[in-house]
Amino acid sequence: MTDSRLPPLVDMVKNAIQTAVKVIKGAPQGIIVEADMQTRRMAICEACELFIPESKRCEKCGCLMTHKTTLKQATCPIGKWGAE
Repeated sequence: MTDSRLPPLVDMVKNAIQTAVKVIKGAPQGIIVEADMQTRRMAICEACELFIPESKRCEKCGCLMTHKTTLKQATCPIGKWGAE
């Protein structure tokens, strides 16, 4: 069952592709952030009004934040944290 708070599937795919492109372009600088950075990003997400605790997803982009917050070039869709 799909959570009605998530964006349409086509938008989630588009967001995932955009993040993948950023990660690939930034690969020479590394792909994964340090554990403390991931923890800080995740804390920001968990405090956000758009965070869905049950699935650990973002209402805006639909991403699984436990994964997205580990990617060095990933960014918050509403600018709460950015690429490092």
